Amino acid sequence: MSFIRFTEKRDYLIDEIQNGFLMMDHNVHFQMPPPFQLLEKVVLVYKSLGLSVGVIGEIIAKLDQGVKLQSAVLQVVSDQNKKSQLDIIFGKSTYPISMKCFTELRENQKIDPHHIGYFGKYGIEVGDQWMQENGGAQVLYIGNGDEWSQRLGSIISLCSSLGPLENQINSIILDIVSYIETSDHRYEYEWRIVNPNKINSIISPDLEFKNRIPLGLENIEALYIPEDETPIFEKILEEQAKSEQYSKGIPDIRPLNSIILTPQESDDIANILRR
Repeated sequence: MSFIRFTEKRDYLIDEIQNGFLMMDHNVHFQMPPPFQLLEKVVLVYKSLGLSVGVIGEIIAKLDQGVKLQSAVLQVVSDQNKKSQLDIIFGKSTYPISMKCFTELRENQKIDPHHIGYFGKYGIEVGDQWMQENGGAQVLYIGNGDEWSQRLGSIISLCSSLGPLENQINSIILDIVSYIETSDHRYEYEWRIVNPNKINSIISPDLEFKNRIPLGLENIEALYIPEDETPIFEKILEEQAKSEQYSKGIPDIRPLNSIILTPQESDDIANILRR
């Protein structure tokens, strides 16, 4: 088994060959099933946001006036950081998490052409050992309301009930959701390497060197590129071999079409699935 990192531009692939993989913010979505009973929601808000009894009293007064709970909290709580935690408690949340994403490729497996259209026509392949050594893990695909979603929601609810959602507790929640994707993306066969030091942060240029995953020619199984660009990348790899003082030859350069399903192969698979 191996893994391919696709990118949309030639310059991006060249940068990865020369400098390693740059981790970038990737939006991760997760919807935690909230408690159904209003009292349970009030208790969750109280514990999660670390509110005083007096503030909770003001919120309950708003509820008596017919104001919905989330609106009542927004009206009463002045701390912006605490307000930002409401999405975690009440519904779907989006987290920008620094990571690098790869597509799993098993022996004799080919990739749907839509995948290339979405992620890019330049690919760099690394092996299973490299992935494990760099902390890569397979993404867990879950659907809204399925068993995995319910159980993970319970874990996150437990974490959030321990106190204000910050520091260690917030980090635990983000660690969990960083390897979760919705089930409609299951076709991607995705693996991720998540940056543990930059969770929920935006990469800044002066910190870029800390967000690189080292990559040498010895780690590259192959490049996948448009066939007419082979001479360009042969030269780039030869120059990189001199820079690294690497003497075992350059990695394979393969035409992108060699791992893409042909229209006939796609039709054959669709016919099998219909049966």
